[in-house]
Amino acid sequence: MILFNKDSTNRQEEFNEFFKITPFDPTNFDHEVIRRLTLDYDRYHEANMLAEYLDKGPKLKILEFGCGVSDYGLVLRANGHEIVLADVPTVLDFALYRHKKYFEKDMCKIYCGDQVIHIAEGFDLILTAESFDHVSQPFETLLEFDGHAPWLVTTGYPFKYKTDGKHSFITVEQAPACEKFLRDNYNIEVYPSLEERKKFFICKKKEK
Repeated sequence: MILFNKDSTNRQEEFNEFFKITPFDPTNFDHEVIRRLTLDYDRYHEANMLAEYLDKGPKLKILEFGCGVSDYGLVLRANGHEIVLADVPTVLDFALYRHKKYFEKDMCKIYCGDQVIHIAEGFDLILTAESFDHVSQPFETLLEFDGHAPWLVTTGYPFKYKTDGKHSFITVEQAPACEKFLRDNYNIEVYPSLEERKKFFICKKKEK
């Protein structure tokens, strides 16, 4: 297995290189998202945990929905999984830049904006790590996901969801319906069971 740590990639260098052509604008929302996700912290610890879980089985085709700077995607791709990225255009461009920096093969990408994404068939797993609660219509998005992949993995929303005041009323309002839909239609596994920092909710589609 290939595991990442804070020294696996030079995040400051990545940030500086990407914004050479288009200068960083702190008033631009997407630019600030990239800065925060790149320089304030990383998600390699969590991505390593998911890679370790998936290492028990075959290599998968994974849609990283709301990929951000794609820490999860980089780790999973390094471990042999096929990754397709989806996010708003500027953030997705940065994620694609990172993948091209560390891997030779071109990536598939889907611009999704803030609305429901109409995704193609053929994914084994849809990963919504810390992104599901940022879409404008979570329940509609969940219905769009349903049937496109046998596995759906989330890091929180909608299970035991507590808002920090930064999410929309609709996001909070739709959490119970999203959780009920998942529990009715998927078998839910919490992994790792003893991990306090981050838990993954592995949702596996029930057989009819």
